[in-house]
Formats: sequence, structure tokens, C-alpha cells
Amino acid sequence: MTNDSEARDRAGRALYEQGQAMLPGLGQPPAPGWEELDESVRERWRRNAAGQAVVTGPTAPQAIPSPTHGAEHGTPPDSVPAQQESDADPLSAQSPRTRH
Repeated sequence: MTNDSEARDRAGRALYEQGQAMLPGLGQPPAPGWEELDESVRERWRRNAAGQAVVTGPTAPQAIPSPTHGAEHGTPPDSVPAQQESDADPLSAQSPRTRH
């Protein structure tokens, strides 16, 4: 392993072990140890630790940006359009007949 892949492995393992340590407090059974995981599962934890989570589905895998993704690409957080008043209260958009 190169230094970069060793760092990725350590980061993924640390993230996995953090989650693993929380399971007993949540009333969950223990998770398998890092070495017991398939390589594909360990790689997913490495990507998660690097902020590059991938969701697989019926189509090709899609990368999910980290929470700071927009800032990294020049999109300031305050540039997101504000929610319109009618969007803020879902009941205000309903007709009187459908209100409960």
C-alpha cells in the first residue's frame, strides 16, 4: 500500500469503528470487525471518510457531494434562493376543503 492508500484505509476504518462503537448504545447487535468486511464494503467506508459517498441504484452509481461541495466550486451558501412564503407552510397551499 502506498502512503495515500494507507491514509484512506485508516480514515475509512476509523469512520467504520466510530459507527461500530455506537451500535451497542442503540440496542443493535455488534457489527463485524473491519478485517471481516468484504473489500467492496471497506472501499465504501473509505469513500465515505473522504466525503465521496456513492449511491448505487438501477442506474449507474452517482457521486454525492460533501456538504461543502458548493463552496468548493464557487457557489456561496447564501446564493440558494430563499423559500417563498407559500412553500414554507404546506397547509397554506391547500384549498380550504383539504385542510384538516
